[in-house]
Amino acid sequence: MFVNEGAKEILLKKRNQAFYDAYVQPALQEARKINLSKEKLIEMIKHEGGSK
Repeated sequence: MFVNEGAKEILLKKRNQAFYDAYVQPALQEARKINLSKEKLIEMIKHEGGSK
């Protein structure tokens, strides 16, 4: 099977962008609606979404 050089990197870059568009942007938009700072959102993610 022949795979273009750099194909893996291209696919990962596309998937990273899709993840950003589908999850990160909506999370930031929702955080703004409830006055949640980016720093607090990051803290929540680092602590598994704020669970105890």
